[in-house]
Amino acid sequence: MSVRKLKKKIALVMLGILVLSIQSYAGPGTTWLEIGMGGRAAALGEAGSASSLGPSATYWNPALVGMQNGVEVMNASWALGTVSQFVSGSFNLGDFGLGASIIHVDSGDLEQRDRPSTLPNGSFEARQYAAGLSLAYELPFYGIRAGVTSRYLSDKIYVYSADGWSIDAGLFMVSVPKHKQSTVN
Repeated sequence: MSVRKLKKKIALVMLGILVLSIQSYAGPGTTWLEIGMGGRAAALGEAGSASSLGPSATYWNPALVGMQNGVEVMNASWALGTVSQFVSGSFNLGDFGLGASIIHVDSGDLEQRDRPSTLPNGSFEARQYAAGLSLAYELPFYGIRAGVTSRYLSDKIYVYSADGWSIDAGLFMVSVPKHKQSTVN
């Protein structure tokens, strides 16, 4: 295959991903999904899309799943008693990577009011869960990895609840493909 044809294929794949990745925004109940997961990515200012090679790739970029084996556990406390927890695992299976993750966000007790007042009527909770499976594959041309994560979502606020599914897709291009890598012993 010529370099020109390879570049054309890569451009078509990238264009396809761009078209498919146009974001749609759900209602305000899904903002908990925007809390970044993984200690390293949090320390980098949530810049994890290209650098999360380990288990947190299940959240940031599913194409990177399986590049490093491991398990990651995160527990973070936020303002007003909100707590987020993240457990993820990533496993290398040759050309494939397999990952699984669980996300839990709990707001604790929130004051319930039906009109402006100094005393609340009571309290309520907001709890969110997500459980996902990720699969990544190294494509046979020039070090490109593609991945997908499918998540089950559950959200409960006060007496209201909602369930749904989400799908994340990602691409990653390795700068030096396997067939050109060398090792020094």
